[in-house]
Amino acid sequence: MPLYCGTVGAAYLQDLLMEPIFNVVGDVTRLEITNVDAAALKDIGWSVISEDPPRGPDLDLEIGASNNGGLSIWLMSEKGATYTFQTSPDGLSWVSVIPSFVGDGGPLSWSDGQEGTYDPFGPASSLAHKYYRVIKN
Repeated sequence: MPLYCGTVGAAYLQDLLMEPIFNVVGDVTRLEITNVDAAALKDIGWSVISEDPPRGPDLDLEIGASNNGGLSIWLMSEKGATYTFQTSPDGLSWVSVIPSFVGDGGPLSWSDGQEGTYDPFGPASSLAHKYYRVIKN
């Protein structure tokens, strides 16, 4: 039977925080475990699976090549919605292109290296790989 309370660790003791399921104000079920808890569960043959955070609705994008070797992204905007274009060299470390754009209900576009915008990772031509995404706020 696994330990749900106490301390574990050879050199650096850490309290186990895991009480596998407990209710928080009503019907909400909350799970809290530390990395040590997860390692202890793995040691006894259990697995810890968590769901990815919920995603917003997918945007209908059109993508094409820009004049400087990057991408151009087009979408039909929603009036008053803010759109933030983001880039990444690895698909993990994302930065926002400055500025964000406010939709007017018509087409909206951004091109990699577009004049008047700033991308901290620079143009696609300076990277081995470049990833793009658009966040609607």
